[in-house]
Parts: sequence; structure tokens; C-alpha cells
Amino acid sequence: MRKITLLLALMGTATAQTTVEFWHTFGDPKRGGWIQDRADEFNKANPGLKVVPAYKGNDNDLISATILSARQGNAPAISQIFEGGSQLALDSGVFQPVSGIKNVDFSDYIKPVINFYTIGGKVNSLPFNSSSPVLYYNKDLMKKAGLDPKKPPTTFNGLLADCKKIEAAKIGATCFGMSVNGWFVENWMAEQGQTFSTGQLEFRRC
Repeated sequence: MRKITLLLALMGTATAQTTVEFWHTFGDPKRGGWIQDRADEFNKANPGLKVVPAYKGNDNDLISATILSARQGNAPAISQIFEGGSQLALDSGVFQPVSGIKNVDFSDYIKPVINFYTIGGKVNSLPFNSSSPVLYYNKDLMKKAGLDPKKPPTTFNGLLADCKKIEAAKIGATCFGMSVNGWFVENWMAEQGQTFSTGQLEFRRC
């Protein structure tokens, strides 16, 4: 299951001698342990601060708990929100864009990735872990179809052109297959710097 998650900083910043709660969705030992290790490293290097990671359930559980706790006046400093919850997080009024915090360096992020988390010209959140679809191809089958395996398609038009050649070669191979995930389209649009939605959606029964 894909998780592209967002780090949205809640209203307020850490000060000296402050405990910084970080709520996340990774309850398994491997990823949860990795988060705890990073927190321990940070705490050791910054004795005036203490980051306390806490697992808060799945995506929907976490965003609900975060909004509720904020409205009760007991919100965590940082919450890991899945990308589909970005607008809900903003509409709740309890989050502020990361770009509103001073001295945040976004230069290390790949432009298409940071674009994905930019809303209204503002960097809304920091990508905590970002997934991307990867194209695998069979070099032997490409050779059988008369294609150069050293030059795989890099665009959809190129992929379709190669598919026609594979079909014409009659080598008994299916040209292309993929898992039907909406986030594939989201990623492709982000990589091209394109708008995913105009905000004017029409739903029809098929």
C-alpha cells in the first residue's frame, strides 16, 4: 500500500526546553524504529529540545486525532498526514504551511516532489516519505521485438510506439501493465508541474 505522507507543522514552533510531540502512522518496528532512532539522534545533538515520536494509528485515525486534539488545546507540534488529507488539514484551520516558518531550507528537495506539496504558491508541507511509480522492462523481449533495450521509452507516446512494435512482432508478450492506482496519475502530473484538478469536478454514474 502506497503512502506518500505530509509533514505539516502545527501552529507554534519549538522553544528551549520544549517537548516536541511528533505523531506518525508507522507502527511497524522497522519504520517506527527508524523514526525513534532519528529522534534520539536529534535529542542528543539538541539537549534543549526533546522530540517524542508517537504512533497514532492509520492515516484517517491520525488526522482525526490531530484535529480533535488541536481543538481541545493539546495538539502535537508535528503531525504526519497522508497526501489525500492535505486540503482537509488546511481547511481545519489548525495547521500552518511549513513555508510560514522561518529558516526552512527546501533546496534539498527534488523540484517535482516539492511541487506536489505546494498549494497556492506556498510549500504546504515537507514530504516525509515520497513514493514514485517505477517502470520495469524486459530487455530480452525488447530485443525480440527489434527494440533497443538501452533506450527504453521515457514518455507515454514513446511507450505506445514501442507497444505497437511489440504487438507487430507477435512474440506473445503483453506490452504494458500497471496497478490501477490514482496516485500514479498524481505523481505524473506533479513531475510535469501540471495541475491535477481545476477544482471544478463533475461526478457521473457509469
